[in-house]
Amino acid sequence: MKKILVLFLISLILTACGDTVAPTAAVSDLLTAKVETLNASQVTTTQAGQANTPRPTVTAGPTITPGPINTPRSTATALPKPGSEQVYVAPTLAQPGATPASAVTPAGPKIGLELVGQTASDSRFKAVVTGVDTFIVLNDSKGQPTIKPQGYFLIVSFDLENIGKDPASILIANIVDGKGRKFTGTSNTDAILSVAFSDKYKSDINIQPGLKGKSYTVYEVPADATGFKLTLGF
Repeated sequence: MKKILVLFLISLILTACGDTVAPTAAVSDLLTAKVETLNASQVTTTQAGQANTPRPTVTAGPTITPGPINTPRSTATALPKPGSEQVYVAPTLAQPGATPASAVTPAGPKIGLELVGQTASDSRFKAVVTGVDTFIVLNDSKGQPTIKPQGYFLIVSFDLENIGKDPASILIANIVDGKGRKFTGTSNTDAILSVAFSDKYKSDINIQPGLKGKSYTVYEVPADATGFKLTLGF
């Protein structure tokens, strides 16, 4: 840069002194060449600087792979397979001297057999005793032997005939033992339901005049009761 200034000053001095133009042209050419050289050098430097300037590197982020969409599925209740439906098990009855959980027929000593064949009548029904079953325990709705009497349960079955003039539905049958004690149907609802769901005993709800039907009554009697007789009505 200093050389260029010196040459430029020399050119001005020669011009002022009236020297020939040739030297001035030579100086001008020299100046032009220097300037072009300087410009080329600057361009080269600039390009080199640009070439050596590191470009910012863009770092790619982690690749995110979309996972499965966890869409909640509705829960469906499986229908039972045919034949797998739960079946209600009717209560099982037990008699004296038999296994409570499995006994369904009379077994062991019988109480009240003297009632079989007895007949009684009132204004509505004529009743004939057709069977007597004695039980020391009755099964509950889960099939467990939990319903126990203080003495025995007697289940007395009847053949009925409506001898009245109106439909009749409720049989009021009593039994009287040898000591004169009268027993009516039990008020133990568990025992009543146990016998009703056993499907062993039949009871017609309503019997028309002149027609026949069946019924039964559940009694709870003390263990020393014997010599029963049948009566009807209150």
